[in-house]
Amino acid sequence: MTKIIGRKRELQQLEEAYKVEESLFVVVYGRRRVGKTFLVREAFDDKLAFYATGVNQENKDVQLMYFYHALCKYSDAPLALPKTWLEAFDALIKILEASKEQKKVVFLDELSWMNGVDGSFLTALEWFWNSWASARTDILLVCCSSATSWIINKVFNNHGGLYGRVNRRIHLHPFTLRECEEFYESRKIAMNHYDQVMSYMVFGGVPYYLSMLESTKSLAQNIDELLFHPDGQLHREYENLYQAMFRNADNHLLIVKAMAAKSKGLTRNEILEATGLPNAGSATRVLDELEQSDFIRRYTSFGQKKRDEMYQLTDAYTLFYFHFLQDGKNNDKQFWQHHLGTPKINSWAGYAFEQVCLAHVEQIKMAMGISGMAVSTSGWFSKGKEQKAQIDLVLDRADHIVNLCEIKFSTRPYTIDKQYAETLQNRQWIFEQETKTRKSCQQVMLTTYGLAKNQYSSIIQRELTMEDLFH
Repeated sequence: MTKIIGRKRELQQLEEAYKVEESLFVVVYGRRRVGKTFLVREAFDDKLAFYATGVNQENKDVQLMYFYHALCKYSDAPLALPKTWLEAFDALIKILEASKEQKKVVFLDELSWMNGVDGSFLTALEWFWNSWASARTDILLVCCSSATSWIINKVFNNHGGLYGRVNRRIHLHPFTLRECEEFYESRKIAMNHYDQVMSYMVFGGVPYYLSMLESTKSLAQNIDELLFHPDGQLHREYENLYQAMFRNADNHLLIVKAMAAKSKGLTRNEILEATGLPNAGSATRVLDELEQSDFIRRYTSFGQKKRDEMYQLTDAYTLFYFHFLQDGKNNDKQFWQHHLGTPKINSWAGYAFEQVCLAHVEQIKMAMGISGMAVSTSGWFSKGKEQKAQIDLVLDRADHIVNLCEIKFSTRPYTIDKQYAETLQNRQWIFEQETKTRKSCQQVMLTTYGLAKNQYSSIIQRELTMEDLFH
């Protein structure tokens, strides 16, 4: 078995499902390219009693042909080509009944592709589970799909025979920085923490993207080769990513594009206004699908009510695309190497680093020694018309402290000058006036290399660096 990086919680969930003395229906879902198939195949290795995968954009007859070949692989007896999905699952039942495995693991990958247009696959799956598998104690059915929206709408929110049948939902998220570091070490990729953070700002913690990095090239060379070269493996990833994950992805793309233009995020009403989408349940469904796929996050500004919640684009690759690759404007094959340190990259880096930090709030709380405490996480932006202010991260603690966290990306220790010190103090004053908080407010600064010590740095009560994100 290949060493699996991270995924301890998910592996434990799969192991526990395997040991349970009853049949279970498990669904592993998450963003495309995040390693769902790899996790399941490696977790069960030689324990699979049956494995089949769907084929993208093929009709039912072709899907049945591939499923038939999978059946033949696991059958000792000759099989006839099934004409319907019901016949296919009936053949699967016979194979499983003949299996001597104590627990029979059935792994069905890319369900949405198998289901196709007519939907008969899902009906047959319902029959297989409800009439046979669920009545036994030795079946572990594990399902995945790249089309997250299909899993959510057709399986989780099923109103027919699969209603309430899923016993375990395993949401596979991108790697953390620490897991990325383990991944680089396993691939013999030499990269310091600054470059690892920069890599996360570009690729996120998506294992498939990280697997393309070549150890003989610098990070800048890899970025150019993968993203800016016309034949780069990720040059056209955006065009395929959303279409593969979401059926009828036009509305998803409209919303993502609108969010990319507003760094702090948009309210639901602002999204509808920017996209022209109707104020209906379909818009809510698209937002939920994007959130469950780790493309966006939903947050409430400190002191505001749920109706004022914001939606913010957080997917690293998508953010990178809109900054540098959109509409194919960039024809420089070595753009990254040619523009390192320029205002265009520095502007993107500030926001991208903020998103990396927001993806590691648990690590931030651990570094501050408050991971065991009840802490409410939010952002904040002033509603005042005259004095505008915004705080990247607000930690509202049970010990009556509110941490106002400022996030700054820099290639060297960050220097607070007189003007910026006044900005921070004024921002805290506005926060206290508008929120009317009775808690003590403390300033926290999270930077790449820490603060340069001077007469103004003392206004920061707690200093964190990128090293704290690797816990």
